[in-house]
Amino acid sequence: MCLGLGLAAPAVTGTTAVTTAAAAAPIAATAATTAATTAATASSFLGLGAAAKPFLLSAGLNLGTSIFSTIQQRKLIFDQTRGIYRSSLEMIRNAEQAKADQERAILALQKEKDASKKQKIMTTKIQGLQLEGAMRATEKSGNTIALLLQDIENQTSNIVEGIEQERDGLLSQTQRDIDGARARRDNRYNLAKDQITKATNAANNAPTLFGAILKSVGQSAGTYATLRAA
Repeated sequence: MCLGLGLAAPAVTGTTAVTTAAAAAPIAATAATTAATTAATASSFLGLGAAAKPFLLSAGLNLGTSIFSTIQQRKLIFDQTRGIYRSSLEMIRNAEQAKADQERAILALQKEKDASKKQKIMTTKIQGLQLEGAMRATEKSGNTIALLLQDIENQTSNIVEGIEQERDGLLSQTQRDIDGARARRDNRYNLAKDQITKATNAANNAPTLFGAILKSVGQSAGTYATLRAA
């Protein structure tokens, strides 16, 4: 019986080993197939084979560089735009202040000169009256005295009229000076306005992140097409 048991034991052990080996064979085959499939998939990603990984690294680097460069460009453009806005507004304020100062100076000078002209008119009239008074004080009469009195009056009127014309010329010059001050203000204002318009257009046309991404994708697509064609 012991012998029978001794003989039976090896028979059972051999059967188990065969069964285990038979079960392990499909598993090993499946693992080998999976590994082969994974390797094939990795090597054939996007159909680029071994070039897939370098392509992806290059595309990612290109995208990152493009985005960073675009951010820097936008910052530079917007900083410049803000600086132009500030300087242009300051130019407008200075132009307005300069015009106001010039107008005050022009009007003050005109007032001073006009007061001098008025004083000359008054002096001339007084002198004419004094001459007429002196002539009448002689208590003389006749055509000669009448002519002399008329001559004094005419001379006085001519002098006064000449001074009045100078006053009119002074007013005209004052208006031209004021117009000139306003024209200089307007020129500086228009220059500032043009600078603001150009800065605004530059800001509106600044590169966008979306555009940078599209550009990078386009470049990568071109590289991919080249690699595929190789």
